[in-house]
Amino acid sequence: SGNVASSINVLTNIRSGEGTYPLGYGNFTVPTSTDKVHTYNLELYFPNENYDQNENQEKQIKAHVIVENFDYNNIPYDKAKSVNKPVLFTGMTPVKWDDEFKEIETTEYDYNNKRWANAKTADGSYWVWIPRYAYKITNGYHSSETGTIDVVFLKEDTIENDSSTTIETTGYNPGVKDTAMHHFLHPAFETEGSELGFWVAKFEPTCR
Repeated sequence: SGNVASSINVLTNIRSGEGTYPLGYGNFTVPTSTDKVHTYNLELYFPNENYDQNENQEKQIKAHVIVENFDYNNIPYDKAKSVNKPVLFTGMTPVKWDDEFKEIETTEYDYNNKRWANAKTADGSYWVWIPRYAYKITNGYHSSETGTIDVVFLKEDTIENDSSTTIETTGYNPGVKDTAMHHFLHPAFETEGSELGFWVAKFEPTCR
């Protein structure tokens, strides 16, 4: 009944102490009887690293799953546009500039066509939304020449993407396993609070 949450790879390291790790979004078709069940498997593993992890052997983890009601309109991932929705903070107004370079309020954006989400704060500053992504330098790696970068936008706080591109998160090694050979999660998203994306300040556009 309904839809199970998609399989995900949680990137946030499970550290010592308390933590909350979203496992996805599913739903039951309502009304429904009480015998409808969704079943999920949780797998914990140690990724290969360049340091000794033996001290973690025999340790225990205690956890519980919380199922909460939510509004599908508030899911952070825009499935139609394959990108995380911009997270507007208090005082932010979503804006864009029309064909006459007039500023208008709108929530429209299209990252596939390089129309990024913009916002304006009360002090008149402008910001652009950088959604979670991975990248690969397809030309010009470690070169003084202008190169090209292939960007893959990712779903929520995972490495899932609509193109089924394999995303690396660890093991970067120049000449062996680097961003010229693989798509890597951008390191900005390894920072607490930047899982879905972040805002970057920008100047007001001008026309000459």
